Amino acid sequence: MWIHLVGLIATTLTVLSYQIDDRKKLLTVQTISGSIMAAYYGGLGLLGSKVAFTAMGINFIDAIRNYLFIEKAKSIKLVASYLVIIGLITYFTWSGPLSLLPVLGTVTYLFLLWLNDVRYIRRGVIIVALLWDVYNYNTGAYAAMVCDWFIIISSLIAVYRFDIKKEQKLGDVANGN
Repeated sequence: MWIHLVGLIATTLTVLSYQIDDRKKLLTVQTISGSIMAAYYGGLGLLGSKVAFTAMGINFIDAIRNYLFIEKAKSIKLVASYLVIIGLITYFTWSGPLSLLPVLGTVTYLFLLWLNDVRYIRRGVIIVALLWDVYNYNTGAYAAMVCDWFIIISSLIAVYRFDIKKEQKLGDVANGN
């Protein structure tokens, strides 16, 4: 189906974003990919997967959240507003307990962004991707499933490139090597 091509475009951008070691640039790319992924889920919803509307709403709000967090616009009011909007989206698009998986994923990611450290984002997104993967399997969002697994792989590569290798270099310098 053509709609899966839209999902693959969003997937490509999302996966590439985790190879960026700059928080602002990472969130800029994720703002764009989140908007495209919202369109993907919306298309799936229009094609009959009503459960996909929860993910459409969450991805749209996540794109806005990412944009706001680019400049570290963190505030309790912003977080509270975000959580209320996520709650409303979930309420109005409820399709059973399955609808809770993207909610858990997006709230977890909000917490990771709040920590303001790209290292936590890279590591925590693995849990987020696993939650979304179960949801995507059950909604027929196969391009998004591909995205989930590429996110996991990309995150593991980025953890090695930016965290483990950096720590090894620091250890070598500290030991005089």
